[in-house]
Amino acid sequence: MALASYSRLLTVYKLTWSCDSLFRFGAGVQLLSECLKNSVRFKSLDHSSVQERQRQHVARGLPKLKPVAGVKQTIVVASGKGGVGKSTTAVNLALGLVVNDPSKKVGILDADVYGPSVPKLMNLKGSPELTENNLMRPLVNFGIPCMSMGFLVDETAPIVWRGLMVMSAIEKLLRQVHWGNLDYLVIDMPPGTGDVQLSITQNIPIAGAVIVSTPQDIALLDARRGAEMFRKVNVPVLGLVQNMSVFQCPKCLHQTHIFGEDGVKELASTLGVEVLESEHGGEEGCEKDGEQGKASGEVANSGIRAFRDEVRAFRVDFKNDMDEFRLALREDMRKELNEFREEINQKFKDLTSDLQATTVRVSEVEQRTADIEEWNGAASDALLDVLEKQREMQEKLTDLEARSRRNNLRIYGIPEGSEGSNLQEFVTNLIKWELGLPLTDTGLGIQRCHRALAPKPPRDAPPRSLVLCFLEHRMKEQVLYTAWRKKEVRLEGKRIYFDHDYPSEILMRRKAYAGILKELKTKGIRFQTPHPAKLKVFFVNGIQIYESAADAAKDLKKRGFSVENVKERDSYWKQQNTASWKRAGTDRRRASVDQDRIREKLRSFQHVTRESSGCDK
Repeated sequence: MALASYSRLLTVYKLTWSCDSLFRFGAGVQLLSECLKNSVRFKSLDHSSVQERQRQHVARGLPKLKPVAGVKQTIVVASGKGGVGKSTTAVNLALGLVVNDPSKKVGILDADVYGPSVPKLMNLKGSPELTENNLMRPLVNFGIPCMSMGFLVDETAPIVWRGLMVMSAIEKLLRQVHWGNLDYLVIDMPPGTGDVQLSITQNIPIAGAVIVSTPQDIALLDARRGAEMFRKVNVPVLGLVQNMSVFQCPKCLHQTHIFGEDGVKELASTLGVEVLESEHGGEEGCEKDGEQGKASGEVANSGIRAFRDEVRAFRVDFKNDMDEFRLALREDMRKELNEFREEINQKFKDLTSDLQATTVRVSEVEQRTADIEEWNGAASDALLDVLEKQREMQEKLTDLEARSRRNNLRIYGIPEGSEGSNLQEFVTNLIKWELGLPLTDTGLGIQRCHRALAPKPPRDAPPRSLVLCFLEHRMKEQVLYTAWRKKEVRLEGKRIYFDHDYPSEILMRRKAYAGILKELKTKGIRFQTPHPAKLKVFFVNGIQIYESAADAAKDLKKRGFSVENVKERDSYWKQQNTASWKRAGTDRRRASVDQDRIREKLRSFQHVTRESSGCDK
């Protein structure tokens, strides 16, 4: 028994109960006679006849194809994958058709509602005008009329529509546009095989489809789906276009197949179509018939008496077959229900065992979490101690570096190459003539001089400055003091600068005294800035030495001075330590901590602390 005919036979069975009313309508009698003639002995029907009958019923429910007004042939350019060059191929196809035969009229329709590309490719902007019949007039460039959703919305505006709105927009672009008389209408299809493709192929006659793809395997899979979709809706595939397959080097002209070489050719041989060359990809195959003939059924014209006899025979056979089908179905359902019950029981047992294992694992995790929380206090104290020791070591290293560079002096602004071959002689003459510093018989006592990158050079100075290393700190201070008193030193019309060669940390600490020094100069109080970043003030009642700008500002405020804009360096380091501890705490929560390893680290920290304290003593 052909189960595919069950729904049709059930329909006929219901119709037989109202035969008297059907006989009053010629169409009902004609339909029922046709069904009986083809299905009264459904046991003998084969699978091919059932499929043919299904295709006929589906064809009756599809809309009739209605050509676009004024258009002779319609060609669609499509692909199942986006970004393979469909829009570019569609534009080139339209231009190629015009160049090949200037007498032909060609138009382009951009059916990609969500991502229209034709306005950009055809260099068109603006909105279409309306004719007297309220039809949109397409925009024209290169003699080709173009219509796209991009002309109706802003260039950057997104189109957020559902399927029914998109199908309505496609219908308006097809029917409410004044195309004029066109020999070819090239439609740039969107990617995929969705509502837009079905709406176009089931409403207008299409001469053929051109499938565009790259040689990649993923693109070829979607291209094959697109070709199969057009075959199912009876649209002939004219051929395939292979795009983005070769890269030619502009220097050596070497060609490289980036995405493969023969992927589209293999797909074309599988589908039984041709690979269209770019210069021949226009009109080839466009004149093929786009519709296949529909199978037409024969209509029985038997008498009413013969029709009633056939219906009675059909009812008897149908009742017997339905009884057999009901018994077989009940038996199959009972068997499947038992198998399903056994499968459910087995799944329940597996879930029970998994739940028990999960419970054990959760208890282990809870115990582990409790241990981690217990280690948290010790680890946090240890990390804070490490950060504090790190800060102290950094300060010591900075002071040692500053002491090692105590006798160094930097000169900014001297162009590279202007010093000649003897750099030391050039520097000696510069200090002698530009600064006017009297030299002794022993000279300046320069041990060495070289160029090096400056930490923060002036804006108009080159990045590499001159570094002078004096044998005596007194001579370096004398040169620097002479340059500061002169205030502005120039060499060949360009200004040069003299400064200490301190590390960036020391320079920051020394610059913190700027506001304090300005206030002391205003009051006429003598002061000095000893190495590396101290302040020595000569008050009337005695001499006071400050280690930092914060200490100096605090003491001067007590003495009645107005000091502002002095950063608290200790609070800065506290903030840095707090931020470092928070980052370390976040990392620690994401990792598992071993208690023994933490204890060993704590012992090593204590050992290092004792050694460092012993060295300080």
